[in-house]
Amino acid sequence: MKGHHVVAEIRRRARDRSSSLCFYWIASPADRDEFSRDLRAEAADLPLCPIVVRIGGFADPNAVAVDLLRILESARSELEHPGFSERIRAANRLDVVLIARRELELESSSSPIALPSWFPIFPSTSVTAAIIDLTWSTHVSLSAEELHGGEIGSLLFELDRELVRNLRASHLRDHRLVNSLHDALKRKPDESVPFTGLLSRAEKTLDGVRNPRDYRPTRREPTIVGRLWNLANTTTADGLPQRARSLANALDLTPGAVEGFHESLVTVLGRPSFQLEDPVQRWGFNLIVTIGAACQLLTAAHHADDYAEYPLPLVRSLSRDTRQSLDQAVSVLGTRR
Repeated sequence: MKGHHVVAEIRRRARDRSSSLCFYWIASPADRDEFSRDLRAEAADLPLCPIVVRIGGFADPNAVAVDLLRILESARSELEHPGFSERIRAANRLDVVLIARRELELESSSSPIALPSWFPIFPSTSVTAAIIDLTWSTHVSLSAEELHGGEIGSLLFELDRELVRNLRASHLRDHRLVNSLHDALKRKPDESVPFTGLLSRAEKTLDGVRNPRDYRPTRREPTIVGRLWNLANTTTADGLPQRARSLANALDLTPGAVEGFHESLVTVLGRPSFQLEDPVQRWGFNLIVTIGAACQLLTAAHHADDYAEYPLPLVRSLSRDTRQSLDQAVSVLGTRR
């Protein structure tokens, strides 16, 4: 997690809260001191104090107040520094970010505490303090670097290349292998483009891509990935298995070639109402659905201002899961040379 994400989240939350003292918890497996310095740099204008948790505690709900007071005492010199204390008093609030090695496991993290007499705001006053765990609730835009949009674009580009190469080889081997897929990929039933022409158009489009990391397929482009994305968007979950079989047959895959492939989470969520027993058909189904999801992700990232922000771990995990599935598909097709 990057410091600027945490600071942006705290700024957003500060607009909607009434409390003057708030504690945030971040579980960081990385260098906590470096993360603390990063937070200070990002929040140079805010009444925000990052504190690396070096004490025990924060395990007993009944001892939360004691633990928080110990933390504040450990940062007393910083909180009493003239420049920083003046910033706290001017804002009439203080945000304390607790940087720990572990996640917060308290069921209840709210407790009344009596602030010490030296505290910059409300000294010797009892307030209710709550610890908000930001580890899993820091929100980011879909355009955030953690989505790894460039890697998704590169994988889709490689996949497009491998699909063209493999489908051309299948057509040369036996044109009957691709007939069903050819019909499925037509944008209109009466589209008269021969299969070789369809592949040539796709290849020409891919040849014009200067940077694969910037590759963002569209459903209007005559590429194989673009056409499969169109299939994913226009075919029901129960109709896709037939398309998946056509794709797998056109690629002339064997069960051994797809053994142990990674089925993406979006594929599981978009599964048909019946079980797919054929591993090759299931691989094809996963490929079509994952392509659709990957393309939608890139489009959403490109128009991120039109959408909400989402928890960073969710964005990162969804991207990683999608990329893993695409990468394995590229590998499967790449070995068929």
